[in-house]
Amino acid sequence: MDEITAYHESGHAIAAAIAGGIVRRVSIECEEQGRAGDTMVQWPNSNLTQAEHALREMRVSLAGPICEAIHIGDYDRLRILHAHASDWETAQAAASKLTSNPHQQSTIIQREATSLYHYFRKDHIWAAVASLADELLAHETVDHDTVEAIVDQWLN
Repeated sequence: MDEITAYHESGHAIAAAIAGGIVRRVSIECEEQGRAGDTMVQWPNSNLTQAEHALREMRVSLAGPICEAIHIGDYDRLRILHAHASDWETAQAAASKLTSNPHQQSTIIQREATSLYHYFRKDHIWAAVASLADELLAHETVDHDTVEAIVDQWLN
């Protein structure tokens, strides 16, 4: 379970870093009931529109389940949806900031999930996720400096 959680949280963290967030801490040990891990992100003040911010939130929330699915080799949208309801609720809330039409919200979420699935399968992106997952498995919690070093190594 720790390995799957490590890939899940790494997905959130790498997506946040790519989107311009400062990942303060990533952990596969969480005190909160019903959660196996946690990713703490600080978002710098920026001139993003509400739509840009909503898309960023959506991508980060979906990246965890997507990376977990890639790692286990099972991209079953319905399984991911049920196993990670809180991530999908965050994505749904973000989509509702983009449109009030439920069908359009679902379309946007599915489009973003598909796009993320293909994006995270790129060798250098997946190498960053795997490297961070390895650090989480070794230390259970990693700080900003570790995440930044991994992002610099694989993505810059």
